[in-house]
Amino acid sequence: MLNTVLYIRANFIMLALILGLCNCHGRHTRPPYPKERPPLPATLISAIQPRLQSLRVQSGKIKQDLQPHAGLLLIAQLPMRLRATVHFSGQEILTLAINEKSYGLRYLQEQNLPRGYYHGPPADCAVSELLGIAIPAEDLVRLILGGGPKISQRPAVLDQSWSGKHGGFERIVIQDGPYQRELRFSWIRNSWWFQGMSTRKMGSNLAPKKWEWSIDHQRFTEFGDFVVPTRTVISRPGKRRRTEVKIVFNEVQINPTFLGKTHNTGESDDDDWDDEDWEDAEGPATISEQQSINATVSTDISTKASLGSSIPVVFVLDSAGLLERGDLCGPRSN
Repeated sequence: MLNTVLYIRANFIMLALILGLCNCHGRHTRPPYPKERPPLPATLISAIQPRLQSLRVQSGKIKQDLQPHAGLLLIAQLPMRLRATVHFSGQEILTLAINEKSYGLRYLQEQNLPRGYYHGPPADCAVSELLGIAIPAEDLVRLILGGGPKISQRPAVLDQSWSGKHGGFERIVIQDGPYQRELRFSWIRNSWWFQGMSTRKMGSNLAPKKWEWSIDHQRFTEFGDFVVPTRTVISRPGKRRRTEVKIVFNEVQINPTFLGKTHNTGESDDDDWDDEDWEDAEGPATISEQQSINATVSTDISTKASLGSSIPVVFVLDSAGLLERGDLCGPRSN
């Protein structure tokens, strides 16, 4: 009996030591550089630039606040080209196409807007219908491609340090015009990758800094020479509480113009999000998970639009028989 107790106690101590070692020496919980040689701020800030030119998500999910998660199909290309379809149980809810010249939105439910087709010059409010959060289209494309929002070329550096939390990251605080931004970077494959940003707007000398929004790339997946964030959270202040959008990529194509191989990100379709029903729109169009975004628009991102345009047709949307409603951000039809 005594031997059994000693054996159990010895195993318990061994397990505690192992867990303690894991907590102290886990992956990148200590800085990947000597304390006297931290990375240069310019090196970190340059990592905000996306290293992918384009990305296609053939299976993904999006969740806005307390709403149930919906399916997401999208394709993005620098500098600000995006096509995204949100669907629930195989039924299209909305499709947004945006490029440097215009946007088009097919809205097939009767919730926030009348059902119809909206179009106009590029505008943040069009992206807001997709995410529930207004964000410049160029910044959204950069986020999808693993980068961060644009900042000024020579921001003032206020602080820099290493944090051992959440696997470890290098943080740098900068003054960017009227904004103070905390940038976070992960050390992956012997390189710095943009992990997230929190932005606060400066007030007067006596006024506190006002939190504007935050971005967090929470999971990264390595594909050859590239690292893709496969779970991203965007949050902003709301009327009563913060507004939060979660985006998950399950299956992606990297630089689809040149690479045709599909990569499984390892993300599971069985997430811990609620699986309640989203209100179905009356008579919505039906799409298939197998069709993905390529079957409804184009099989090649390099296919050019007609009339000599340099914009691929995948990023140009028409009404497809829906009633034209005008511009979301300007006068529109009832």
